[in-house]
Amino acid sequence: MAGKEFKFIHISDLHIGREITKKYSFLDPDQEIRVRRSPIKVLDNLVALAEEEEPDFILLAGDTFDDDMPSSDNYFKKFKNFLKKLDQLNIDIYIVLGNHDVDSDLLTSFEAKKLPENTYVFPAKNADTFTIDNFKVAIHGQSYPKKVVTEKLVEKFPKPVRDFFNIGLIHTSYENTYKLDETHNYAPTNKAMLDKCEYNYWAFGHIHKREILIQDPYLAVYPGNPQGLSTKPSETCNDISDGKGCYLVEVKNFEPELTFKTLDDARFFTAVTEVKKDQDISEIVNNTVKKIESIQNENPGKFLMITVELEGKSDYYNLILEEELLTSLNEELEYEDLNIIKCINKLKPSTKEDSLEAIESIVTELEGLDIDDLENFINETVFEHLTKKEFKKNLNKKFGILPKSIPLTEQKVISDEIDEQESSEIINNSIKIASRIINGLSYKDD
Repeated sequence: MAGKEFKFIHISDLHIGREITKKYSFLDPDQEIRVRRSPIKVLDNLVALAEEEEPDFILLAGDTFDDDMPSSDNYFKKFKNFLKKLDQLNIDIYIVLGNHDVDSDLLTSFEAKKLPENTYVFPAKNADTFTIDNFKVAIHGQSYPKKVVTEKLVEKFPKPVRDFFNIGLIHTSYENTYKLDETHNYAPTNKAMLDKCEYNYWAFGHIHKREILIQDPYLAVYPGNPQGLSTKPSETCNDISDGKGCYLVEVKNFEPELTFKTLDDARFFTAVTEVKKDQDISEIVNNTVKKIESIQNENPGKFLMITVELEGKSDYYNLILEEELLTSLNEELEYEDLNIIKCINKLKPSTKEDSLEAIESIVTELEGLDIDDLENFINETVFEHLTKKEFKKNLNKKFGILPKSIPLTEQKVISDEIDEQESSEIINNSIKIASRIINGLSYKDD
């Protein structure tokens, strides 16, 4: 079927107004400002993309705003200013409301003719059709009439306009995708419903992870949200190398071709460090730093919000405190475009056999120390951790009240003259104590 060439942008789920920085702390106030502005920054980036690509129109598939947005709000005014910029570029925009922005003033402002002439908002009472005659395009859509829509709105969509490129615009959950996105099954659709409509392209919104659901004989597409909003899997960029954004759709002879375009300014990542049982704490931290720096190198110019997860087995599983690791990493990686927002210690204890092997290795090293070095090792290396309130609290809870230090010189004067039998007794008792701790027992009896 022959037709004019045209192109459009498909975007959804801007969630303007979402305060995505509330749950996180920042070392630098400028970092907090940048991340808080990131949903609005998407509008600037979208205008820049429109200037570069010169699309004929834009489809916005719901949840423009994160909540009930009155026209008097500054966020609404910023969005209206964005519409004016598109109008100056002679680019039309077609919008449906979703579950988040259903009570915003977008539809009422459109009906009252208070939006720029390039802006079209679909009604909520029933599905409607807007046509672009010079390109032979028909856009069918419906806004949500209420926040919770369980009705299958697509079943009542208009028939396709003959000899036109027909587009369906809807905020929807397509066949179980809501389960993957941890969200609600709103305005549900499935392939059988879409088949009956006989449209050429389905522009979906609602699911924040981008996906091309159907490729033949028509396209059904989730562009995902253009800016990550949290640490949920659907919001992070771990499995996508080009971040979050929108689709540019070029249509030639009624055949659409998709190109993804990046729009985000801040990105959420999860950095997983696989820990081996024989790695000490400094090595674990160094490997985590390298992992984070690798993510940084692959995402130049973007602000990174990173969650660190430690996985594997380690003899230090209960010595690595999440808050202390968080502070340590942010101090070591002091960059203006990076913030470690959370550390999660998923480490498991090594097997008893692994731990005993590690203890024997340590004991072998200790046997080579003279008595002064042994005393320094115990007091300086081990018990320096007992000054840390949280560490001490955890150990006291597990093993009973611990001493603040080991006053060896008060208990017994240890000198170079200590005989071999006494030295051996100290080491053997240390092995016994370590073994009881590994088995979850108190060492007091020893």
